[in-house]
This record gives sequence, structure tokens and C-alpha cells, in this order.
Amino acid sequence: MTIPYENTVSSSSVLDLLDTINSFSIISKDVKLPERDAFINPETRINEQVIIDLWHLIDKESRVPSYGLIFGQHVQPSSKGLLGSLVSQCETLKDAFMTFIKYLDWMNPSENWQLIDDGQYIDLIFSVNSEKRYPIASIERGMSWIVSWARTLMGKDVSVIFASFAFTKPHYHELFNLNFGENIIFSSSQNCIRFNKALFDQKLLSYNPYLKDILERKLKSFIAKSKRKNKLAGSIRKETINELILIFLPQNKATIDYICNYLNISRQTLFRQLKKENTNFKTLLDSTRKNLAIDLLNDKDNSIQRVSEMLGYAEVSSFYTAFVRWHNTSVSQYRKKRQVIDKPSS
Repeated sequence: MTIPYENTVSSSSVLDLLDTINSFSIISKDVKLPERDAFINPETRINEQVIIDLWHLIDKESRVPSYGLIFGQHVQPSSKGLLGSLVSQCETLKDAFMTFIKYLDWMNPSENWQLIDDGQYIDLIFSVNSEKRYPIASIERGMSWIVSWARTLMGKDVSVIFASFAFTKPHYHELFNLNFGENIIFSSSQNCIRFNKALFDQKLLSYNPYLKDILERKLKSFIAKSKRKNKLAGSIRKETINELILIFLPQNKATIDYICNYLNISRQTLFRQLKKENTNFKTLLDSTRKNLAIDLLNDKDNSIQRVSEMLGYAEVSSFYTAFVRWHNTSVSQYRKKRQVIDKPSS
């Protein structure tokens, strides 16, 4: 199945990782991390490479080898995102995990959980797309976090029958006992956690069907909007970019980075698509501003300051310079000529 937003992740997943990093002193304060404010909008999707690079940065700079396990033991209520809020309202632990699995590709399409119910046990099997080269710590964190999350949802301790990992035994292997108990297998064929089925049939204290319905509808709305953006990005034409520039200019957001983030594509992808039409973003932005400037100036109610702002210029002087380049005349001279043209004949 083709995921409509592959190669992107929810901003909430990046925010959750950043907040977890900031909760522990495992890397030097001198290490520059992405700005948290860039990921607080739950509707936003981010290029997946951002979170992959963040993982590798931690892997390089961490003072604690077992940081993945530590991260997994820490559930961040402030940044758990819409999906985390949704599963908290589910009826049972099994319902919560099935809902989580159903929408997991919204959070990160490179992660995959399977729930296998044999009537006596529940096996949760975890995998990460190996082509994306996430570090082992991301698997440790994912496995550890799912147990911590189950305990948070149940409001009590949750026993693990056994846990297996598809990587070799690390030197800090004894720390795995803290979250997974005594029965741990390394160099296994899969990452798996086994629970008693009876645990998954128990009702959650936070169960709220009304709130669950509201949150699920909201999440579906986000997903539908993301699919529309993806469809738009898949057929990029200069007309599309022109339309987006017109929309974002008055908001002072008509930048290549903002539009690429909006479309969930990289700058390189946009460059290649526009190159096919013998143009580029800078040319389209300049052309759109040039055409729009005349329309705005022809409206006598618009001050020059206002026109400059609507065209996305931080300084009026930049607008003056651009207008002379476009029309070989100054803004004031153009308006004087226009006044003569518009002046009613006596």
C-alpha cells in the first residue's frame, strides 16, 4: 500500500523527541537542537529526514549509551499529539493499541506495530524501515515506550511475559530488565513483547467514547487534508506555486521553505519540478509580485506601506527598488501618472 504521506512525519513526533531530550541531561547544552516552536502545530507534517538526523545527532552526542531505554520510560503528556490523546480515550488496552496501529503511519510511516492475538497471549511486534537507517536506540525507545504507555493507560504496573530484540546484546543489557522483566532474548528474528491477553481486555480508566469520537474525527480531518496536499505536491506546476505565493504573500510566508513544508516536499524536488518548466521559485515570486503590485497600487485606498507589506517585503525600500527594476519608474511617479489617467475630464 502506498502511504499518502510517506517520507514525512507528524510534527508531534519530532516535538515529543525534542521534549524528551530536554528532560534529560544526556547531551551537552552546547549541542544545537531544532527550535521547538517549529513543531507545535499538530496539523503540520515534517520531512522525515529531520527526525532521522535528530536521532543520529543524539546517538553521536549522548553521554549515556542506554538513552533509548531511558527515553522509552518517559511518557511526555505535553507533546503526545492528537493520536496519543485519541488512544487515551479508548475502551480497553487492546482497543487503544489497535487504534494506535491504525493511525501509526500518520505519526511515522517508517514505524510498524503488529498485534497478534492467539487467544491466550498478545504479541506486539515492532519494526522500523531499515532503509531509513534509524539507530538501534530508536527501537529501544519504541519498545520501552510502548510498555510505559500501557502502564500509564492502565494506571498500574503491567507485566511482560517476555521481550525479544532483533539486535545483539548490548553491554548495558541488564537495564532492559527495568521495563521488560527477566525474560529477555537478543539476536532474535523480531522485536516482540508478549503480554497476557486478559490484560488487554481490561477497561481503561480514562475511557470516554464521546471524546474519542471527537478526536478521531479531528485526526481523520488532518489526514484528509494531508492527502490533498500530497496530491497537489505530486502534480506541481508553476501555476500551483503562483497560486500559493498569492495566498501566502499577505501573511509574509511566501518563502520557498514555507511552501515546501506546506506541500511536504524538499527544496530539491520543487527545484526539479519547476526546472522542467524552465523556471524557478525566485522567478515566480518576482513575477507574481510585479503583477500584483500594479493591481494594489491602482487601489487608491492602499498606502505604499500597505502595498509593500501585502507583497511580503520587510522593508518599503526593498519594494521601491524592485518596482524601479520592474517598470523603470518609481512608485510615486507611477501613482502620479495613474492619477492623471483616472482624473475625470471636465
